[in-house]
Amino acid sequence: MERELTALFGPVVASECWSIPTAVGAGQARKVGKLARMLIKVNDSQRQRAVIEAMPWNDQLLLCRWLADKNYAGDCICKGK
Repeated sequence: MERELTALFGPVVASECWSIPTAVGAGQARKVGKLARMLIKVNDSQRQRAVIEAMPWNDQLLLCRWLADKNYAGDCICKGK
């Protein structure tokens, strides 16, 4: 999984995403949901990379953390409802 995240987000984002605090607020959870839906709509890895590169830095970190950390993802899902 680490290799796929590095390929998708780049090594800096894949590493820095762990600096995001683990406490998830409702706003942050909704933001991650929106970002994930944007990425899911794109089924080509090159286009996914382009979508990610167009995102603000913090959004890239949020989405990468969501994909990398199942506990963080679970918190986002629960609080995003």
